[in-house]
Amino acid sequence: MQDPRKPRPLKPPALSVLVADANNFSRTLIGEILRSLDVSNISSARTEDVARTFLVDRPIDVILLSWEESDTFDGLNFVRELRKVDDERIRRLPVVLITAGLTRQMVINGRDVGVDEFLAKPISPLAM
Repeated sequence: MQDPRKPRPLKPPALSVLVADANNFSRTLIGEILRSLDVSNISSARTEDVARTFLVDRPIDVILLSWEESDTFDGLNFVRELRKVDDERIRRLPVVLITAGLTRQMVINGRDVGVDEFLAKPISPLAM
């Protein structure tokens, strides 16, 4: 099994991305940005339960997790639980946290639970 964290050539049409965000507008915007980058295999989850189902049922390559402290979708808890699952493929998936309130403490907290990278909103295709 290939380590999903090991760098490999990026082939956007073959990339499978899970966009997890409680906000419909944000999920749609991130999906549109991904499509503009030729990513065509995009799954979208509004809740933690739906995200977990996609992770089990679909071959996801990366998770883009949009999170704000006021969201009903607890992003940091989701990543914490993700890093504890038995399935190594799921446990080692790269997670990119996207947030408007990116602070040093959020980066520290995110790294502590297993977030791999961070993007500050507003996001653009160049940032992705």
